[in-house]
Amino acid sequence: MKIVGISGGSGAGKSTVSRGLAKRLPNAVFIDVDPFFREATEKLESEVFKKIGVEKKEGVINQNYFFASQDAMNGWIEVIKDYVSNRIEEAVTKLGAGKDFVIVDWCYLPMCDYFFKCNLTLCIKADYQTRYDRLANRMKAIKSYTVQYGPSFYEYGEEAFANRVKFSAIDDFGYQSDYVIKNDSDMESLNKTIDKIADNLMEMSRPNINNKRITTGFRISEFSRQKDPRPIVQLRNGVVIADSTGINPITPKSSQIAACR
Repeated sequence: MKIVGISGGSGAGKSTVSRGLAKRLPNAVFIDVDPFFREATEKLESEVFKKIGVEKKEGVINQNYFFASQDAMNGWIEVIKDYVSNRIEEAVTKLGAGKDFVIVDWCYLPMCDYFFKCNLTLCIKADYQTRYDRLANRMKAIKSYTVQYGPSFYEYGEEAFANRVKFSAIDDFGYQSDYVIKNDSDMESLNKTIDKIADNLMEMSRPNINNKRITTGFRISEFSRQKDPRPIVQLRNGVVIADSTGINPITPKSSQIAACR
């Protein structure tokens, strides 16, 4: 089993790359970490506020505090990262059994110990304004808070929203991945890059070069706002599952679902 860790700032295109790899790689499972992230924040909320040294006011969403500054965001992640790392490991153990590839997608993965357990890491990047526009458009479409997506664009303060886009690009603060994908070009170019990574991952998984790590990054110059193809994943109790074709979702056994709650 090869574990592929994908990180990148909000709006960089992590889900697009993750879904693309899930579609191309044989016998793969895609685990979306965001549900674990929200779960950790909810359970450890009081510890987070103590860490960042503020008192929560009624009617203000947490993200307005957590993205008030770089230090506040770092404090938030510092408190919840071990919890999230344990949940990732639990999910990989249960849902990765018998799989050839496990794709783990989380913005803050490089700040989490699980980053160093991945066989290959990818950082997806795009310029600030591109990411800002993507995230704003996505949140405007959601329009309200949901368990799956979190607070909408309208519930963030303007400064906190801008800071989320800026501060979530944590690779720019010194974290290194095996691949850096610059995703501000057209979808055709991005798909070609995903093809190359998938090919290299399959080559890497062959027995004679089983421990080879890939260090060559692929860079793309520009991004198109073409709408993503229809989702190829399905949410199941905090874990996103996809089969090797990326088309027909696989429903895990009930024991696996329970283990990931």
